[in-house]
Amino acid sequence: MDGMAYGGAAARRRENRMKVAASAASEIGSRTINEDSFIILTGEASPCGTLGLIAVADGIGGHGTGAVASQLALKSFADVFAAGCSVSGRTPSEVPHLLRFALQKANAAVFRAQDEEEVLRGMGSTCTAAVFTNEFVHVVSVGDSRAYLMRDGRLTRLTHDEWRKLQDGTTVVDRAIGWQPILPIEPSSFAIRSGDRVLLCTDGLTDALHEERIASIMKYEDIREACSLLVANASLQHGADNVTVVIADISE
Repeated sequence: MDGMAYGGAAARRRENRMKVAASAASEIGSRTINEDSFIILTGEASPCGTLGLIAVADGIGGHGTGAVASQLALKSFADVFAAGCSVSGRTPSEVPHLLRFALQKANAAVFRAQDEEEVLRGMGSTCTAAVFTNEFVHVVSVGDSRAYLMRDGRLTRLTHDEWRKLQDGTTVVDRAIGWQPILPIEPSSFAIRSGDRVLLCTDGLTDALHEERIASIMKYEDIREACSLLVANASLQHGADNVTVVIADISE
């Protein structure tokens, strides 16, 4: 799903002062199916008026339906967001509204698919996405896939996990794409500057590695190497779950 191309406006892109480069890695772990998905839209593929979009999703459901849910959620989300950005007159200030609208449409698509095919009933997906403009990263999240900002070597979490603890001490996701017909969405915006990095990841990473270890690996200069090392270390440490990471590097 890396590098999917959507239409853009060159005139608006010339106004951009900063650049976003992104890379990703995903590992199946000991599972038989990788139900994680990710998307990167940067450079010429960036949605019109933005510096780029990245997202991860962690599918939920048996017999591979989680993979269906995560892929459908990200495709629907990216298509709707890109289409909304391309409307004449859109400005960066409207990005949070478009994020909310696109994720609600993705939720509707996954919810509707379960009505259309009985085998898909019960599927769902987490989704965490980030859209970059000149001064901000706009983040939206459902479930327990996380977003982090790294600045000056310090890692700050930008999202909160939506899960509840059961009586036996285990945790389960409390909200997911496709579990209810209408899903409240609240995007958040954070100031960014050159040198910052943004990490999106599924819980296969954060269940396996402490944030201190994640931060140390994210300091690698090459983001492709950092992505590979994150999933490799998570697989060695835990290994039972799928793990997916996307790192975006912000520069002038």
